[in-house]
Amino acid sequence: MDDQLLHRRDFLAGSLAAFLAMHFEGLGSGAASTAASWRPPAARRGPRLRRLRMQTHRLGAMRDFYRDLIGFPLAAETGESVAFDAGATRLEFVQVRDGSEPYYHFAFNIPENKIPAAKAWLGRRVPILRHKETGEEVIHFEQWNAHSLFFYDPAGNLVELIARHTLDNAAPGAFDVKDVLYASEIGLVPPEQGSVFATIRDELKIEPYLDSASFLGDEHGIIIVIPKDVRWIPEFKKVGMLCPTWVTVAGHGDRQVRFKDLPFEIVSAPA
Repeated sequence: MDDQLLHRRDFLAGSLAAFLAMHFEGLGSGAASTAASWRPPAARRGPRLRRLRMQTHRLGAMRDFYRDLIGFPLAAETGESVAFDAGATRLEFVQVRDGSEPYYHFAFNIPENKIPAAKAWLGRRVPILRHKETGEEVIHFEQWNAHSLFFYDPAGNLVELIARHTLDNAAPGAFDVKDVLYASEIGLVPPEQGSVFATIRDELKIEPYLDSASFLGDEHGIIIVIPKDVRWIPEFKKVGMLCPTWVTVAGHGDRQVRFKDLPFEIVSAPA
């Protein structure tokens, strides 16, 4: 196995294999191929991610980046935390003082027709990451019928803007921060994947995305439970990190999931 890249042949055992390869090792391409031959059932909705609360070792830099550079409205600020309105999602970072440098993966949906405009907008603000093998900035997830842009924020979080062509959310005009619609993915990196995946699935009644063993939800919101040794697309340099993560979702009743020995909390409230 290449020490910088997990190859597709290493993921052929079961549905976990196929979907990890697709999203975390997926093949990149240009934005020209957007044909949609598959669309999920219209009535199915994933967990809408209303609030993501994560830790950071660079609170001031995160405030300046998301408020001043990206343009998210500042929702709240204390000496220990900062929160933004990232579309329909409250995005919050809490200062960590134990010497750790936590980082996460999360994604935001954007209008399905605005990847070219988003690329121009984002490129004026931050370096866009390129795919390790193809050199492309726009990453094409063929099986998801989606295109994505990736970048790092000041804390090293891997952030994604994703246009999902299965969603009927095209919008007119140039791209702006208002086109960051809501968070649609959050990654959890437990020491052991299977039991965490099963607990979230069973307790919150969230169905796997396309029968995956890593993705729970659908295009509106996905909780990713990823093995700790998987290298993340598009550069395949970073592996996931076990970090405290608090998630509030809507659309799955009045439920909550806490883990005795893991720093994850997922709370669901009625939509």
